[in-house]
Amino acid sequence: MDARAELGVRSNLRMYQQMFIKKSFYNCFKSTFCTLMQFTSNRCNKVWMFSKH
Repeated sequence: MDARAELGVRSNLRMYQQMFIKKSFYNCFKSTFCTLMQFTSNRCNKVWMFSKH
């Protein structure tokens, strides 16, 4: 394997790593956001029902 091919593999590996990090970060953010939204909507519903009665 020549140096150029090795360099290409390394850059691909770095790109893949960055993609993986971004994807995992996005998934983490998404799940946190969804949990937050559910929590907020649940509280709003409780408050709304409480104020209705």
